[in-house]
Amino acid sequence: MILVIGTGRSGTSAVAKLLHEHGVSMGTCFVSSAEHESGSTFEDTEIKKINMDFLKNKRTYDDYLNRLCRYGRMKKGQWGVKHPMITHVLGIYLQVFDPIIIRCTRDREGVVKSCMRCYGFTQKQSENLYDYRTAILDSVLGRVEHLEIDFTERLDEDYIWKKVARFLKRVKPDLNLGEPEKAQVACQA
Repeated sequence: MILVIGTGRSGTSAVAKLLHEHGVSMGTCFVSSAEHESGSTFEDTEIKKINMDFLKNKRTYDDYLNRLCRYGRMKKGQWGVKHPMITHVLGIYLQVFDPIIIRCTRDREGVVKSCMRCYGFTQKQSENLYDYRTAILDSVLGRVEHLEIDFTERLDEDYIWKKVARFLKRVKPDLNLGEPEKAQVACQA
């Protein structure tokens, strides 16, 4: 399982799209977004619902673990997930899945401005979100091998994919990455 994480507005959709195009199933029904050329964030609606139900206290911890495990067992072949709220439950994901982790970063100012523009957050809300998620990711991932891609500067897809492919070949040599195909977004919600 490949886990793509970041603070939000940090490049995770670009990485998830490339993984999906190279045969890593990032889901079957994606959250739609006018912000992206593909029209998708490449966030699976099912994993988003599982995470949000737990984070909004609609599910117990045991039920959350059961739903995560069931979700993982349903997956065939190479698969991954991407959802910004995973940052808040990252420790659980590390215990349940033993994932390969790709962390996307971006400068604080860029994330803050993007959150204000895209979500209508105030500057303070955007700064707090960035600082909180960055602190969690720094704390948890300080002890975990992962690839970090900095999206502060605009990166082209070839550069991103080369970094991702090199990392995946090193940490999981038997991972069979396919030739790229234009990402097909079968379902959007």
